[in-house]
Amino acid sequence: AHHGLPVMPMTFNLEMMAEIGTLLIPGFVVAAIRDVQLQRWLDFEADDVGLIQVSATVLDEPLPAGELRGAKLIRVEVRDLGSAHDPDAQGAAASAGTVVMAPNYPAPPKSKSKPLTDAHPSRPTLEQVYKSLFHGPLFQGVVSLDTCGDEGVDATIRVLPREGLLR
Repeated sequence: AHHGLPVMPMTFNLEMMAEIGTLLIPGFVVAAIRDVQLQRWLDFEADDVGLIQVSATVLDEPLPAGELRGAKLIRVEVRDLGSAHDPDAQGAAASAGTVVMAPNYPAPPKSKSKPLTDAHPSRPTLEQVYKSLFHGPLFQGVVSLDTCGDEGVDATIRVLPREGLLR
């Protein structure tokens, strides 16, 4: 008889932060999102529209020397204003983060992967894993679970299209 509360995954909070970054500094790319804090879930009610407020500030502070030449920082905060029928003007802090906008994507880091200890095939199938998670098809980027071990999982992932994430 219990039903879960539908909530917005953290991924959507990060996507909102990234979208704001691209609007505030056009022509730059989102190179990173740092100092992410998720204070509360944003819930959904089928019969009531929820309101959120997203605010952003381009920061004057530079990145440490040697990091992403020409990058700019944007501090983004998301607040839950509650129901559209009776909004809370103050709202509750939902999430925050600092978006690093750069003229170009940085060079990828060298892989630090090491062989897994006690390597074995994944016990659950990929289908079983996704069935136990809330990820819909727009976020199912894992193609295969290749090997499991004491340190984690080696998996094959793909970058999914961004169309359809936000209206």
